[in-house]
Amino acid sequence: MLTATRCLAVLAALASACTLVTSTSGLQGGCPDCADAAPAGDASADAPDASRPPDGDAAPADAGRRCSVDDPFDVVARDDVLSETTDDSTAFLSSDELRAYVTHADGLTVHSRASLGGEFDARRKLLSGALPTTVSLSDDELELFYWSYGEQKIRSSKRTSLAADFAPGPAVAALNPLVESVDPFPVPGGGAALYFAASGTDGGASYRIYRSARDQGAFAPPSKVDLGDYYTVSPVVTDDELVLYFGSNRPGSVGANDVFVATRARATDAFGPPRRVGELSSSRDEYPRWLSRDRCRLYFARDTANASNDVFVAKRSPR
Repeated sequence: MLTATRCLAVLAALASACTLVTSTSGLQGGCPDCADAAPAGDASADAPDASRPPDGDAAPADAGRRCSVDDPFDVVARDDVLSETTDDSTAFLSSDELRAYVTHADGLTVHSRASLGGEFDARRKLLSGALPTTVSLSDDELELFYWSYGEQKIRSSKRTSLAADFAPGPAVAALNPLVESVDPFPVPGGGAALYFAASGTDGGASYRIYRSARDQGAFAPPSKVDLGDYYTVSPVVTDDELVLYFGSNRPGSVGANDVFVATRARATDAFGPPRRVGELSSSRDEYPRWLSRDRCRLYFARDTANASNDVFVAKRSPR
């Protein structure tokens, strides 16, 4: 029969052994009887994120980490692969960022890559018979929205698979409420609505942003998004519709048109006062075209000396 003294000695020895295993094993949960040990597999919030690509780009939104729109982009550079020596007006990426749909002067091209950290290399021409200016696609990449200079009408086209081409499609009545409509952008994650810019006068002097809700494939009559009484085009909206990037020459611009961003707390609220995204601004025109789901990468078009527009990408990291 153990005396009280011997019991205390045994317990002390067990506690020392538990501490030794925890401190020398280097593994969380190394001592299963220690209540303070973290469960096996729980990673520290400060530990490196294994889901991030090796080149430092943030992972897509399903990795659970998002960049804040309040943080500046710390890398801004021309994408030399997607940009050609002619006009490159759009770079709209697939949700997994493995395909980039780019409008060049000779038409629409899809560029492909094997991984998020890789470069686009394979390319294929699409939409034969049409020269779109800016384009956007549904999440499944089977529906295309586009418009062309000279007509300024938003058209839609569908295909049956990613391997198929798009045929020139009809103008969508609800997306062309005024004289001119340009820059269609469906809400990511299901396309519950489509944002676009429309003008009631020839020449596009009064372009404003509009939103058309979509239910079972049909677009509702659009409503104007209140962003002030200024020239406003090229909407890029997040999946929750709480963040809206756009191009505008409103007061505060340093070039003819700069990239602005507006936010709101709820999708039913009006957007707050827009602010210029200073690190994307130059003396040339800039227009946002696509934002990654994690809000860490923004593709935009910039007027450059060697072409009417080149494709640029801005990057920032989650905090």
